[in-house]
Amino acid sequence: EAEESKNEVEAMKKETTDLKEELAKASKNVEELEASLKREKFRADLATRAQNDLEGAKLHALSERDRAIMSSQRGLGEAGAAAEKALKDSEMAKAACSEMERYVRE
Repeated sequence: EAEESKNEVEAMKKETTDLKEELAKASKNVEELEASLKREKFRADLATRAQNDLEGAKLHALSERDRAIMSSQRGLGEAGAAAEKALKDSEMAKAACSEMERYVRE
């Protein structure tokens, strides 16, 4: 009977050790998932910021275009410069957005 009790204790010790190992593995998996979620959230935040920047650039470009139209009534020289600036701003915003989208995809 003492031998049987000793075997039961040993079996329980092994089971406890196995459970501790499983818990450690599960904890590591949870940490890895949390890290992955943080990376995905960062990428999503970058994408959102890029989208917001693009929208802002579009609004700015439209405003510059409208200003250029009004200026054209006063003088073609001013209108051309404002339209050129709006176009450059729009191209820069588009390039920045493309760069952010590429980064987010990576």
